[in-house]
Amino acid sequence: MAEEEKVQDSVVVKPYYTYKVVYNDDCNSDSQGVEESLEECMSRIEYDKSSSDSYYADYKGGNVSVYCVETEEEVYCEVIPE
Repeated sequence: MAEEEKVQDSVVVKPYYTYKVVYNDDCNSDSQGVEESLEECMSRIEYDKSSSDSYYADYKGGNVSVYCVETEEEVYCEVIPE
């Protein structure tokens, strides 16, 4: 592993990659259209959990994921409780 790479929660994080938060359920998929670091995406999910101005409440029973923009790989996923 190159020195600039690091492991965060079992995911190899490359500092030059960008990530996006995506909300999904059986019928819909939404993204806020913001590309940022993995750490910022994880913070965004935590913020969205308590915000009334986010997709989090709209996707109860679905999931929220973080995707790498460059590789299109899902690097994190959690189910949104109903």
